[in-house]
Amino acid sequence: MNLDGFGYAERRYADVCDWIAAERPDTDLVSAADAMDGALRRSVSDHLASDVGYALQLSGGIDSSLIAQIASESGVRDVQSFGLYLGDNPHDESPYRETVVGLTGLNHREVPVDGRVFADAFPRAVHHMEGPSPHLGCILLMILCDEIRKVTKVVLTGEGADEMFGGYSRYANWRDLKKYRQFARMVPGALWRFLDRYRAIRIYADHDPAVYASVYADYLGLTSIFPALVPTPGAREAAAGRFLDFRDRLFAVDQTAYLESLLLRQDKMAMAASVEARVPFVHRPLAKAANELPHDVRVPGGITKPVLKSVAERYFLDEFVHRRKIGLTLPLAEWLGDPAGLGRYLDALVEPGTKLAEFGDRQGLRRMVDAFHAGADGNARTLVHLINIELWLRDIAVPLPAGGARA
Repeated sequence: MNLDGFGYAERRYADVCDWIAAERPDTDLVSAADAMDGALRRSVSDHLASDVGYALQLSGGIDSSLIAQIASESGVRDVQSFGLYLGDNPHDESPYRETVVGLTGLNHREVPVDGRVFADAFPRAVHHMEGPSPHLGCILLMILCDEIRKVTKVVLTGEGADEMFGGYSRYANWRDLKKYRQFARMVPGALWRFLDRYRAIRIYADHDPAVYASVYADYLGLTSIFPALVPTPGAREAAAGRFLDFRDRLFAVDQTAYLESLLLRQDKMAMAASVEARVPFVHRPLAKAANELPHDVRVPGGITKPVLKSVAERYFLDEFVHRRKIGLTLPLAEWLGDPAGLGRYLDALVEPGTKLAEFGDRQGLRRMVDAFHAGADGNARTLVHLINIELWLRDIAVPLPAGGARA
């Protein structure tokens, strides 16, 4: 700030892309794991400082489990952890949480969530996001923090590990993604209607896979209904454009644009319950050290986050560490098919007062809803995201009453 001229200058304190571009020292997997184990332990220790205690978000995945294991060694007694219980859903990770609780002695609570609980909380989560939810996990995080606030106002989470260590399938398949780009650009536009089996990679004919590999919505289907809302190049492209190496491009997009949306949801959903969320994996020294690891150790291809899994092997059995990633997978088609659950919002997409129809093809929206009712549950995720935007458009027109939920 210039007090004489009443002006100001902006300066970036730290740019994660500078660390991605740093010269990488040669190292092997064991040495990398040693370094990351120490960096993670120091980060968790720093994030445990609290005058009011703390709790842990425990999903059952290796990220939050590592934090739980390290925190349990801090000497603090009766540390409480919280996990989301999805019942008999095959994606429920409560058995893995039981393993962690058995090893650490955490005082653990399961928070049951079904489609109706999710649907009840949906409008309130959108309201507190102050925009469409960037990830459906927002709603579940808010529900979890509603329970955590009854115990403490501080919670540690495993957010950020996938973006720092390459935890998504795009890091295991990065070579294939590069080939998809080459293939998609060679296909004449008129031929795509005969290549339905390759629909998933058609987007790469016009878009960089390093930028769009983290876009999970039906991009082509949505742009056909909302052609005026096709996004122009922005922050993702700017971050990726700083690098030539494909893996650098993936990390640059994930650690800037994608991670930013995840941290925003974590913060806003926690604050909706007056809880402070802390993210040890997004600690500056840890992030810098992770980004300076050589590619052949950090992202060799064929496996996700090998360095972090090597760290986890020091604390957990191999079958716990090397299992298929589940993540926050929800039975959206089932929940959307319940008129008393998420299905209660389907009419909002086709009724006369639909806000979304002002921006696109009203008949296209109706066809999508009708197709779902006819059994095409493959578009369930897209429909839920459209409901998400419709709820936001309605909320900014008639916002929720302070502290309450609209009936």
